[in-house]
Amino acid sequence: MIKWKGDDDYMKQSKLLVSILFLISLLAACQKTPENSIVKGKDIDNIIKKGVENPTEVDIDSGEDLKKPIEAPERLKLETEGVKGNLKIDVDADIFVPNAKSMPIARVAKRQFDEEDVENFFKVLCGDAKVIDSNSMYSSEYYLKQVQDLREMKKAGSDHDKAIAAEEIDKTINSLLEKAANAPDSYVEIEPDLSFKKDEDSLIWPYGEFAHILSTQDDKTLSEIIVIKDYHGTSRAEYRRDSSKSSEINTLDTAYSEEMGHFGEDFLPPSMDQDEARKLAEDTILKLGLKEFECTGERLTSSEEEQFIESDGGVLEEVLLDQKRNGMYEFMFTRKINDVPILYTNNEGLTTIHDAYFEPWMYEKIHIFIDDEGIFYIKWNSPYEVKEIVSDASKLLPFSEVQDILKNMLPIKYDYMDTDTRYSYTMNITEARLGLMRVTEKDVGDSGLVIPVWDFFGTLSSEGKTEEIASYEDTMHYTHVSFITINAIDGTIIDRVLGY
Repeated sequence: MIKWKGDDDYMKQSKLLVSILFLISLLAACQKTPENSIVKGKDIDNIIKKGVENPTEVDIDSGEDLKKPIEAPERLKLETEGVKGNLKIDVDADIFVPNAKSMPIARVAKRQFDEEDVENFFKVLCGDAKVIDSNSMYSSEYYLKQVQDLREMKKAGSDHDKAIAAEEIDKTINSLLEKAANAPDSYVEIEPDLSFKKDEDSLIWPYGEFAHILSTQDDKTLSEIIVIKDYHGTSRAEYRRDSSKSSEINTLDTAYSEEMGHFGEDFLPPSMDQDEARKLAEDTILKLGLKEFECTGERLTSSEEEQFIESDGGVLEEVLLDQKRNGMYEFMFTRKINDVPILYTNNEGLTTIHDAYFEPWMYEKIHIFIDDEGIFYIKWNSPYEVKEIVSDASKLLPFSEVQDILKNMLPIKYDYMDTDTRYSYTMNITEARLGLMRVTEKDVGDSGLVIPVWDFFGTLSSEGKTEEIASYEDTMHYTHVSFITINAIDGTIIDRVLGY
């Protein structure tokens, strides 16, 4: 919750500053690397050597879980603080471990999307839709749908919309009606082209080598599948139910409202039940043949509905249809190794700030967004190929050692908060999770190791200290952003942003 007495703009600026400072610590490792024995380079061979010695295993059929052999309690409680006392850390966390007999180690590599992926996406998500040429003229039904949206916008007549002159909306409607009158009644169907094209000189997205299929069920709405092969560490497959909603996809609020802890008065929650939406997402994953993926995160999110109107000179300008943000569900899926899922966090792993590593490599994730009409948008980032199960079971550090590392390293990692002269901070850790993570091998850009790690989640509260911000109070909720990631095999600290 935010409590503030004073100017709203100043409050927002201060809140943004605190959030940015935290993100900078995650993105750039802004603090100096401490002279501590547990902070050392990620020697993959050494991790493997330690990991396969005396592996940790349990008999899950008899009701045991992985907490038992590492002597982890049901709940972790400890307190610590920075040297100056400006950062207080309170850990009162539930401890979660996978329902598995052991934690594996696996070697993975980048996998390129291929025509089979394109065909699979099309068959499952577009079904019997009519494929059309992406360069063809829009149909009359397409333009009439845009007219309908604009008329609904004009009828709604919210205060925000009144800023857009009615004559401007009418001008755009008349232009669209004229185009509809001269447009074909329907699209000409063509055979789907599953091949990848390469356009390195393209100044517009998508870049590099990509496949693109445009289709329609009703000649009104155009659905889109875009599959991009590796382009500077980025490869992804996308499905867009309505290709005209690209701006809404770009405004999907996946993390900000979650971190704020609320959505605001302009949020319109979906009417679909979340369990129903989750089942739709899981069924879609199975239909796509991706049984090796598991839902490892879910949340409410929102987008802002937009429309185009013609300004003076006939230029199309994008405007909000209203001030409401349309709610939908987001489900996050990650790969399982030996039935143990990779832990989901918001970090993408796409950065180039460390010269010692070959190139960025995004973490593999699948995001499925569902609104009241069904699947709105799907994005699958950076597919992996499991090259080798190095070990079905790895050695796990005793939890007492993990606890000591946590207590010692948190104040060091967030030393910049402890030395902040404008704000004081309280970090509350409420969840400790054992899971899998892909780490990058040094000087090898397309190969990595999936290993067990501990992640810690919770909230970060801040208060103003100086006279001008003395009434500032704020709490950010980091449900899917880990405060610290600890290698469960050797206790080294892993930077999730950098991927090592």
